[in-house]
Amino acid sequence: MPTRRHLLKGMVAGTVAAAAPVGLRHVQAAPDGEKRLVVVLLRGGMDGLAAMAPYGDAAYRRQRGDLALASPGEEDGLIDLYGFLGSTHRWNRFRRSTSGAN
Repeated sequence: MPTRRHLLKGMVAGTVAAAAPVGLRHVQAAPDGEKRLVVVLLRGGMDGLAAMAPYGDAAYRRQRGDLALASPGEEDGLIDLYGFLGSTHRWNRFRRSTSGAN
C-alpha cells in the first residue's frame, strides 16, 4: 500500500517532469526592491496540524495523542487564534515587527 511519502515523492517528480520542457529560464530571483519569502520544509514533522492546530476540536488531542501540541496557556502552548485554532509559538520569529519597520 502506498504511503503518504510515496505519494508526495510521485507528485514532486511529476511536477518537475512537467516543468522541464518549459525550462528553468522562467525561474528568477526577486527583482530589486521586491521582497520574497520562500519556505522549504524538509522535516517530516511539519504537517498542517503542527503549524496550525485545531486545539478546540475534541478529536484533535484524541487522534494526535503525544503529537498534539500544548493548548494556549500551557508551557510552550499554542498562540490562540479565534478560540479554536492555535499557531505554534515557533512562528513568532517570522511575524512582522510592530514598530512600523518592515
